[in-house]
Amino acid sequence: MRRVCILLGAGLLAWSAAAGEFLENKQTFARGIFQQTRLDQDGLIRLVPGATAGTFSTEIIDLGETNSARFTGWVAEQPPGTAVSVEYRSAAEPFDPAASVPAWRKAVNGAVPDADGRRYFQYRVRLEVKKGKNVPFLRELLVSTRSPREKFFAEKHAPAKLDDLNMMMLYSVTPEKLFHVYSQLPYDASERGLYILRNAPGKKIGDGYRYVPGENEMYLPMRYGTRILVRFHPVATFSNLTLYPRDVILQAKDGRKKTGMRAQHRTVNFFDRDFIREYHTGLRAAVRYYKQNNPYVFGYTLMSPEFFYDTEPWPQMTYLSGFSPEAFDSYREFSAKLGRPVSGWPVPSDGDILLDPQTYLWSYWRSRAGADYIAGLARIIREEDPEALIGTMHYVGAMSLRGLEPGFIEWNPDFNFYSSSNLYPRVPGKDGLDGGTTFSYTRLNVEGHSRKSNLLEYDLWSPYVDARRALTYARYAALERVLPMPIVLGNFPDNTPSNHLTRYHGMKGSPVTPALLRTLADNMQQVRKLRTSEKFSQVAVILPTISLHALLEKDRWLPHRLVQQQLHILAPLLKLNVAFDFLTEGYVTTELLNRYKLVIVQQPAVYPWMRKALAGTTTDLLILGWGGTVAAPGPEKLLSPVAPEAFDVTSRSAWRRGTEPEPTFFATGGTVREQAAKIQFGNSPHALLAGLQGMKLEYDAPGLGGRALPYVAGMKGTSFAVDGQGNSVYALQRENGRNVIHFGLLPWQLNADGSEKRLFSPEQETRFLSNILNFCGVEYYPSSGALRLMRNGEWLLVENTAETPYRGKLPAAVNAARSLPDAEITVPAQSSILLPLSR
Repeated sequence: MRRVCILLGAGLLAWSAAAGEFLENKQTFARGIFQQTRLDQDGLIRLVPGATAGTFSTEIIDLGETNSARFTGWVAEQPPGTAVSVEYRSAAEPFDPAASVPAWRKAVNGAVPDADGRRYFQYRVRLEVKKGKNVPFLRELLVSTRSPREKFFAEKHAPAKLDDLNMMMLYSVTPEKLFHVYSQLPYDASERGLYILRNAPGKKIGDGYRYVPGENEMYLPMRYGTRILVRFHPVATFSNLTLYPRDVILQAKDGRKKTGMRAQHRTVNFFDRDFIREYHTGLRAAVRYYKQNNPYVFGYTLMSPEFFYDTEPWPQMTYLSGFSPEAFDSYREFSAKLGRPVSGWPVPSDGDILLDPQTYLWSYWRSRAGADYIAGLARIIREEDPEALIGTMHYVGAMSLRGLEPGFIEWNPDFNFYSSSNLYPRVPGKDGLDGGTTFSYTRLNVEGHSRKSNLLEYDLWSPYVDARRALTYARYAALERVLPMPIVLGNFPDNTPSNHLTRYHGMKGSPVTPALLRTLADNMQQVRKLRTSEKFSQVAVILPTISLHALLEKDRWLPHRLVQQQLHILAPLLKLNVAFDFLTEGYVTTELLNRYKLVIVQQPAVYPWMRKALAGTTTDLLILGWGGTVAAPGPEKLLSPVAPEAFDVTSRSAWRRGTEPEPTFFATGGTVREQAAKIQFGNSPHALLAGLQGMKLEYDAPGLGGRALPYVAGMKGTSFAVDGQGNSVYALQRENGRNVIHFGLLPWQLNADGSEKRLFSPEQETRFLSNILNFCGVEYYPSSGALRLMRNGEWLLVENTAETPYRGKLPAAVNAARSLPDAEITVPAQSSILLPLSR
């Protein structure tokens, strides 16, 4: 903006600007007044050597007739032991810059004062070193005669759409870190983490609560036009201003307690109704503030409650929050509505697969309580800002630990998106596989055919996404209709990336540099066209969520091990290049299952809504292990709040515990045996036995409570394998026009002591699954070698995981749903190409 130098009567210089903004930085700092400070060659204002305090101030700035300062913000760095503060003064008439009047006032970075008609403006900056040798600095300062709201509408910004934004997030952020991203890189949106703080220690939030916004979500829009997605955290870390729950936060399963704010700051007791009432007041005030003052804030991410998150060193699960007296009152109220009074907490595990129906109701209650908490926050936002986009974190790898089943979000109209983490793509191995542990695979952690948008943490600071494969991962995301969002933790741009995995497991991430982040932004632009097509997945894998806790053996079987056991099936599916989706227990409906050719079920305990969906679908089912051996009580539909008339509180199981066992609820039936067994495959020419005829296996891994590892035997239907007593352990049953394939053993066995044992060899396991895919008519690519393939309705992604280029034709597709390109292709090493599919 052109600025004009004029001479005032008193001989003072003033800089006059038309209504708008002006930026003070290295180009204009030289005109200011330095006292124990200097302008260094890099354009930063610092203290002179040896000084511990100093100031920098401007001459008088003429903001223009009828104008006043509506916004002041700055970028400064203040390392520990230092301080940078800004003061300003203004008047309706010119004043002497050396005079003591008008008085100086403290400026708040990003604050939006009311218009006061004082066109003459001056600011000064104080730099101070209180202790240590670190030196603070000022990089720039922005003054505007327009508020963020006025600027937004004057520039005629359209409503933000997630699909159109290049968004990123920096953890441990400072204005200086953000400057290096948004001043030089093509990002136009940022997710900012915020907290609701008390205005004063010990003072509760009430009707007069004044929400103070973070400086970054105000400065970024004014300086760069950045759109802001606010991430609300449930409690601020280690702040004496923090709104925090009662002192006793955690209680172990054996009754031990941890107390105090610093005992576990990431867990919030959201059953403390006084706390939640207070928090709601602060949340409402915050959303109202942005609605009125900063329309660049277009949406909100609500952090999941982390209510049952593991709080001793992962993954011990010693302490579980939520066992507070307030939580018990809520649980007792829930149970009373169902006519099932309780006198104490259910035991999460007794060393067996639990048969106690109350425990399954408890597991459901946990997720319902988490859903009620997060839904209550979303409702407040929707009331204050009906146009805002609202989402919540969706940690697939720890959903059941965090107490929030995504199905509750899927059915809630107040939510627009998920913000995902944990399992994408995070592949230490060159081909996305590392021998079967399931936290390393290339597929995404999305809900199959979700009606919500899905943001994805595209985290170069983790050990899983290496830089040269970043475009391939962005392509995978887009094919699944997911929006990747780069996320950085560390001292960017100097780069010392770190996260919990780095600290716990000694892993290293790719160097995070401006060049790398520019590449990620370019990747996101490139892959947008891939999200226009319908997803293509013929297989769905139902993830354990609500019922997982009912399987925990107290302090022995670790929860992440159980998840790995349940998800081991993904590794061979990836090797065979099968397109699959993840579904969670709460999102299972007949209509959704009917979209697929094959649905894989591994849940030992199955709730009523899922039993109904599985019974009604026309899709083929593959039942693995103990799937369906416990019919758990619960609602007919995933509901919140409780509707007693919609609950089925009956329970049955296929387990031997001194009574005659009942069969699984699948058409194949079968009951549970807990004994070492020799398994013999049949010799018939059936497609499900191809390459497996006559094979013998030993099923003898140690199981729960000192017993042998359980398996299901005595199935109905066409039998393909039997145990030593001749009981069928692998069967096919035709039911309602679909195939129910039931294999009653665990192909990948996890012992109670944490050791692992495979039932099949890798070759046998591949043959076993290939037979099932062939029989059900699923498209897959079994002879793809180093290639990995994924497609949607319009595009085919071909990834080469080898160290050398691939030249040749595409591998043959079994049961191809449509014709594929026939020309020879070249795929660079450790890279990928996209091929358009003919319609």
